[in-house]
Amino acid sequence: MRLEGGQSSFTITGSQSQEVFLLTLRVFSDEAIDPELFFLLVLIYSEAFSGPPWNENWSVEDSEAALQKILSSSSFDLAVSMREGEITGFGIGIPLSDAFDLNWFEELGVPVEGTYYIADLATSVKHRATGSCLAYTAALVDAAENRGFERIAVRTLRGNEPVLRTASRLGFTPLAEGIVTFDGRSTERVVYSRALRSESPQQKDHA
Repeated sequence: MRLEGGQSSFTITGSQSQEVFLLTLRVFSDEAIDPELFFLLVLIYSEAFSGPPWNENWSVEDSEAALQKILSSSSFDLAVSMREGEITGFGIGIPLSDAFDLNWFEELGVPVEGTYYIADLATSVKHRATGSCLAYTAALVDAAENRGFERIAVRTLRGNEPVLRTASRLGFTPLAEGIVTFDGRSTERVVYSRALRSESPQQKDHA
């Protein structure tokens, strides 16, 4: 599969070596997703959330239903990263008001109006530690600013260091924490957020 998009270079420094990974990014906003691409995203989703650190039981069918639900939001941005023609991971951003468990955020005092929510981040197991999460998360930050949101938020497991490192690197700070129960198992989740330097379309026209 080939996705057109800008190319970015991310340097990942290991303890004993340094390697440069070239990633191609494509952002889909409020548009129909090619069935072949969607199926590949479903496989990555199932793989990512069935393994560590999540260790949840996500079948292909359940993953397909979850992604279809997110992509049916009033608006969405899907950021897909690729390396050498292979999808490495993706992230999806939506208005927080469209979150299926909106009450969870409201009970914790997370502002809803003006908040863009990174509903899912998933990296292929074989492509972890390649800068993919940083690439598609940064793309969603840009998408949120372009849409005029005031802030952006992401929720993940407490102790999910790859996502927390990415969030911190992009300027996110802790906002709230709570318990989520899924498939009979309760886990601690943390919400990180950051303010956005959004401009209205009118401001951009006169910049």
